[in-house]
Amino acid sequence: MARRSKPVKPTAAEQKKITARLKKKYPQMYETRMTKREKKVISRASPADRKELERMVGKKLKKLYGGK
Repeated sequence: MARRSKPVKPTAAEQKKITARLKKKYPQMYETRMTKREKKVISRASPADRKELERMVGKKLKKLYGGK
């Protein structure tokens, strides 16, 4: 039987480098800004509509990033 190795956690300096590279390559992952139009739509939406919007966005993200 083969032994399974434990994943090694990066040091703080290495984690900074990894995060910087990810931010450069995929800036949309780290952006939290919403446009005025998006804010307006969300603020006026009913709780049921908000839930539906979250579900739609979740499905799109799953499709983009290959989740199940």
